[in-house]
Amino acid sequence: MKQLETVWLVYRSHYEGGLSKRSVRLPGSSVLDWFRHAWRETLSLEEDAIEKWVESECAGYIYGLSSIFTAAKENGLPPPNSWSELIAYLNEYLYVEGEIVLAVKKPVMKHKPHISSSKLQFRAARFIGGLL
Repeated sequence: MKQLETVWLVYRSHYEGGLSKRSVRLPGSSVLDWFRHAWRETLSLEEDAIEKWVESECAGYIYGLSSIFTAAKENGLPPPNSWSELIAYLNEYLYVEGEIVLAVKKPVMKHKPHISSSKLQFRAARFIGGLL
């Protein structure tokens, strides 16, 4: 049986209840695939509809996340073709209070790209499907 890769979003916030986090499976085989998917889905939407789409996709509001897709539409940005291009877009256009810190952790299974800021805690990790 073939195991599928899955993208996980783990949003950490003191507003998320006792454990202060929300975990959601996102479509795509990588973080980059998910951002490309979101780019295509939000391109024709108005700003408040972009925010609602992101809320729906991520099972709730995530502080500042819709700003990257709003900026992509306003500036005619093409979807990122690489991880480094995505990071450049995030650094330029993602609304955060604080800095974006990128760390790639190397567990036994796969790389786990981790993007966070002081307000936005966006952790998207690639796992082999079914292990979590």
